[in-house]
Amino acid sequence: MNSGANRRTIHRLVDELPEEELDQARVVLERMKLTAEERAKRDARDAEIISAHVDELNAEAEDVLGYQADW
Repeated sequence: MNSGANRRTIHRLVDELPEEELDQARVVLERMKLTAEERAKRDARDAEIISAHVDELNAEAEDVLGYQADW
């Protein structure tokens, strides 16, 4: 299948999505447009942001888990 056919297939699938899933689909489609180098740069930047806030994020996760019911 050529890229033009792929593009038409993707657009058709997006057109069939429920409204609440469109934002997520847009994010995925934008990500697919990135080159491998662009994705690597974005991933590295994301990792830096997460690393800079790791203690805060872990504390938040522990707090949330404290509300989890014991089954």
